[in-house]
Amino acid sequence: MRVFPCMVILLVLCGCIQLGDKPQPQNYYLLEPGVVVNNPQNNRLSTLNITLKTIELAEFLDKPYLAAHDDKNLISYRPSERWAEPLNSNIGRVIRSNLTRSFGGAPVTLGPWEKSNAEALSIKVVIDDFAINAGNIAVLNAYYRLAWNGQTYFKEYHQELATSINVTDQVKTLNSILDQFCISLANNITRLVN
Repeated sequence: MRVFPCMVILLVLCGCIQLGDKPQPQNYYLLEPGVVVNNPQNNRLSTLNITLKTIELAEFLDKPYLAAHDDKNLISYRPSERWAEPLNSNIGRVIRSNLTRSFGGAPVTLGPWEKSNAEALSIKVVIDDFAINAGNIAVLNAYYRLAWNGQTYFKEYHQELATSINVTDQVKTLNSILDQFCISLANNITRLVN
């Protein structure tokens, strides 16, 4: 007779699980390296050793969900729209790949995990906005520091691009802005090193 109460409890639990809404499908997005215009002057820098520090994100961006904010600074997340990997890792991988291609195969190490024996140009990037704001505008706001041969160079980067209401298009627009950031970063590296 002990089996009967256990069966009743099991049936009730199974019924509770099925009473909820259907799970919402999840979409996962990944930023990809872009086509970077290779400047012949940059090919001369192919022996440059670059260390890219861990990308720092504003705390509201350091989530698995795509972020959006309105003109009243209200942040919202889309629970069914997620980044496929931690955003700071994905952005770091894109920047690394784009810089490697921009400088004709120059080694770009990721700190603090990878170490280089040669003196390196050091890059520290802080991103405080990488989201969609009111009016379907994709925004990237970043600060970075370049350190080379005792020189330090600070720069702010800000770009906004209109996009559609479609989330896939919004991610493509964010990816495009990140690629433009990489081009600007490569140009500033070239100025600093030459």
